[in-house]
Amino acid sequence: MAEAVADNVPAKATPIDGKPPLFGLSFLENLSEMTMLRQVGLLVGLAASVAIGFAVVLWSQQPDYRPLYGSLAGMDAKQVMDTLASADIPYTVEPNSGALLVKADDLSRARLKLAAAGVTPSDGNIGFEILDKEQGLGTSQFMEATRYRRGLEGELARTISSLNNVKGARVHLAIPKSSVFVRDERKPSASVLVELYSGRSLEPGQVVAIINLVATSVPELSKSQITVVDQKGNLLSDQAENAEMTMAGKQFDYSRRMESMLTQRVHNILQPVLGNDRYKAEVSADIDFSAVESTAEQFNPDQPALRSEQSVNEQRTASNGPQGVPGALSNQPPSPASAPQTTGGAQASTGMVQPGQPLVDANGQQIMDPATGQPMLAPYPADKRQQSTKNFELDRSISHTKQQQGRLNRLSVSVVVDDQVKINPANGETTRAPWTPTNWRASLAWCRTRSVSTPAVATASA
Repeated sequence: MAEAVADNVPAKATPIDGKPPLFGLSFLENLSEMTMLRQVGLLVGLAASVAIGFAVVLWSQQPDYRPLYGSLAGMDAKQVMDTLASADIPYTVEPNSGALLVKADDLSRARLKLAAAGVTPSDGNIGFEILDKEQGLGTSQFMEATRYRRGLEGELARTISSLNNVKGARVHLAIPKSSVFVRDERKPSASVLVELYSGRSLEPGQVVAIINLVATSVPELSKSQITVVDQKGNLLSDQAENAEMTMAGKQFDYSRRMESMLTQRVHNILQPVLGNDRYKAEVSADIDFSAVESTAEQFNPDQPALRSEQSVNEQRTASNGPQGVPGALSNQPPSPASAPQTTGGAQASTGMVQPGQPLVDANGQQIMDPATGQPMLAPYPADKRQQSTKNFELDRSISHTKQQQGRLNRLSVSVVVDDQVKINPANGETTRAPWTPTNWRASLAWCRTRSVSTPAVATASA
């Protein structure tokens, strides 16, 4: 029975004469013993390895291409290709990035050929070099003004494109024709389109700089007449026009910087005394940013000063008395004469004595001057006028006061201090005890000995 079982066991292949089988035969034998799926996978892997090796060999034999220009934007592609073809320089264009690639050995020679042919990358903006071109004899004034405006737009676009975040720019100027009539006068305006790099933006300060740059380059151009737009259609000049919000942001930043500075000073005072993480300090500053200007004029009536004085004194004596009757009666004929009712001395006393004639009394006798013994004469009419003008100057003082912005109205400092930690040197146990006024004053004195300013600090136990 044992012999029958032994006869049914398959015989193992033994090498003839004790020699090992060949590598190929053993591989084929092992391959034949594998399942169909494993045989297909092994053949596919073998084919892939052969293809990869063949591709590596071909890639290693290809020439090394380097980018001549990162992009053909702003260049005449046909002129570039014709120049390279005439110089027998092989090239290729990257389909994804549009970069112009040439062999590494031909890189310097290709650049020299293109520079000799006048093919250089440009931004596409035409500046004042347009004025260097020859103009025809019959060029109109309109064409000259248009060329100048086009050149100015190109120069402004080049200047704006030199900013770090700006990839390209275009400027459009609307300059109206000047008029001799004031009512027909129109102000110029401008529009600026900026193309930004991917992932970058312009700060409000940079937008204001672009607006000022364009406004100062065009005569009579106001800043409010300039519009700045990016390539996505976002209006950037609107941020610059909102000056109130910009000023509010600057005031907020100033307040935060002042509070941070004062908080750091509090840290510098308390950290040597209490240690790290043993206190919390906050500072709040109330700052007044209002701009106030006042002008005061005061007079002191107790200190008058005589500035000028003018005095006029006139006295005039006429040799002849007034003639005729004043008023309209002098232009009328005299009325009929009437007989007098009285005679003699009464007539003499009532009559009018002419100036320079001797004076008579009621009896008709001449009046004698007792001092000279001569007859007294009737006086001539005299005019006398006296005028005085005095100008006084009062003491006056004028003061103009302009208060500085950013005045500190109130400063609030809050400090929360942890309990005082004491260590028993005998057993090393730590105990917490609240701060007492005596200990706190000693700590402040320690700070003063080191020339550290100590603000008002509110203590509390954490």
